[in-house]
Amino acid sequence: EGTLIVYGNNRYTIYDNDNEVVKESAEAAGDLDFTGPGFDLDVDHITNFIDCIHSGDKPVSDIRDANISVHLCHLGNISYRTQRKLQCNTHNGRIMGDKDAMKYWRRDYEPGWELSV
Repeated sequence: EGTLIVYGNNRYTIYDNDNEVVKESAEAAGDLDFTGPGFDLDVDHITNFIDCIHSGDKPVSDIRDANISVHLCHLGNISYRTQRKLQCNTHNGRIMGDKDAMKYWRRDYEPGWELSV
């Protein structure tokens, strides 16, 4: 229900839908080191992705592998929000027998932004 803009050094600004500032972080939270494991890998992944678009090669981080990793994060967030363990189908990863948890499974798109297949 708004926009979050993240700047370097842990600074951010949150705007509501009327473009009014809702919350703004304090000044920079010290000097952060944006080098090393994790930070450098973003550049490597993006470069590899663009190179594969041009060459047709398979990317280092295949979409199937990335989906598994992201899916586990989503299930963890759903479990955290519902404050309970989830029972999942081991073949497709879907949550079983928990209507409340399944409410988090999908998202409602703003009018005009719906997916059309």
